[in-house]
Amino acid sequence: MLRQPPEVYMTGRGEDSMNVITEVRQFYQISDDCFGEGGESWIYGVKGHPSLCAKIYKKVKPEQEAKLRAMVNERFDGMVEGRRLYAWPLHLLYDPTGGFVGYLMHREEGQPLFNVMRPDKRDRVFSTPYNWTHSIAVAYHLAWIFEHAHDHGYIIGDANSANFLVRRDGSVVVIDVDSFEFTDKATGQHYRTGVGVPSYVPPELQGKNMSRNNYTEASDDFALAIHLFELLVGAHPFSAAIQTTDQQSLPYSDATYNIVHGICPWFRQTPNVKVPLYALDLAALPAKFRTAFGYTFTYDENTVRSAIPNRVKAGIYKMLLLDLYRRRSFVTCSANPAHRYLKDHNRSCPFCAAEQRVQSAWEQINGEPPQPAVRPASSRPAVSNGYAAGNPAPRLTPSAPGDTSANSSSKSKSKTLLNSFKSLFSKS
Repeated sequence: MLRQPPEVYMTGRGEDSMNVITEVRQFYQISDDCFGEGGESWIYGVKGHPSLCAKIYKKVKPEQEAKLRAMVNERFDGMVEGRRLYAWPLHLLYDPTGGFVGYLMHREEGQPLFNVMRPDKRDRVFSTPYNWTHSIAVAYHLAWIFEHAHDHGYIIGDANSANFLVRRDGSVVVIDVDSFEFTDKATGQHYRTGVGVPSYVPPELQGKNMSRNNYTEASDDFALAIHLFELLVGAHPFSAAIQTTDQQSLPYSDATYNIVHGICPWFRQTPNVKVPLYALDLAALPAKFRTAFGYTFTYDENTVRSAIPNRVKAGIYKMLLLDLYRRRSFVTCSANPAHRYLKDHNRSCPFCAAEQRVQSAWEQINGEPPQPAVRPASSRPAVSNGYAAGNPAPRLTPSAPGDTSANSSSKSKSKTLLNSFKSLFSKS
């Protein structure tokens, strides 16, 4: 049965379906296949159309129909080089009485982005056993999406990890695009995001009513940097280990508090605040990544506004990640094949080092080591000749086929990005 939809949706054809009609008078039947639910909506399958799904709102907000109509009129399918970057609204949906209830979109398969950051969930995300290069590939595709959205006048806004699905090949798709922020090209009407998850909201917008304030490319850049840091380092950049017995009196374990006050333990020393033991050492990354993250995460309460222009753009991160993925110096740890790292930046496995830090802390507290994980046998470390077998391979310079505006400006844009890249990292 449908999961408690409003009674007005029912049409008398049975309890397991409902009829809807689009703005161009196409009829669809929504099935009882409710495979997703959020705070504001349900996601249902569409009978006879396995590649489609319907987002049905629990309660329609005043501007929702107009905003989605503007998105539908854009005919922006988000297909780039055979990859769909967004589950874009295809049609508006109305109930038999003419009431707006939601929209039709392509059905996407994948795992939530946050599963890539969970060691107990990673292997089910990809088509091959997880290693660090998978995180690099996901990070690349994520940066690609942010850059592409900005190039087309859209702000992702509510950029929390539940809004992105990771496919088995490592590519990424945005599923909640109805929260995008943009200005309608036809009418000039600006539509806000209106919501947000605090752990991905930049300091200048923390605590503000987002129905009255705008997200920007700069706020997206901040959220993207957090995602990339989590993927590469294995920890939120504003998470912290508290080095005191009186932890309850210190607010630093709250990432949102640390974002507001600029307490990033990797780039700012704060008494009793340390980097989490489980996090990868930043020295495991190329220096350009450390510099890029430092530009975004180095500020305090007094420099929040002046630090905003320092945030690194998605296009630069994409270039950095592509270069990182294509490096030929990845080695496989002799103790754990899931550990792949850069030989030229590490004398030993940085993932084993992080595990050892956690184990030592556990032993100090409990007096005995934690139960070891079962590790598959592996050969001795060897320098990789290229991509690991089956690893997702990012694409270079993505542009939409037939998009003449994108093609005509690609050379000048690449030159601008390259100049920014050289200027930003000339000293690193």
